[in-house]
Amino acid sequence: MVRNFALLCSIPCVLVSSSFALAANDKDFLAQAITGDNSEIALGRLATMKGDEAVKEFGQTLMADHQNARDEADVTKRSKLSDELKDQKKDSEAKPYKDVRREHKEE
Repeated sequence: MVRNFALLCSIPCVLVSSSFALAANDKDFLAQAITGDNSEIALGRLATMKGDEAVKEFGQTLMADHQNARDEADVTKRSKLSDELKDQKKDSEAKPYKDVRREHKEE
């Protein structure tokens, strides 16, 4: 029973990990990682509700591990988004100065 459940849980891991290679950038990768972690957490929850004692224990471990991974991915995603917003702000603040310099050179 535990072996069958472990095999069942490994299928989404293979599907998600193969899609990581297709991630165009960090945001896509993080979104896919979080989606994969959510799937594993759901499978762990199912195991804790339906399995025998060994499967329930495995389900708890699966949920805890993927919750931690999802939390780390969330922090990384927020950090990336924050960095992007800072870069956009810098670009928008610097743009008027670039325009002024161009106009000054043209005169």
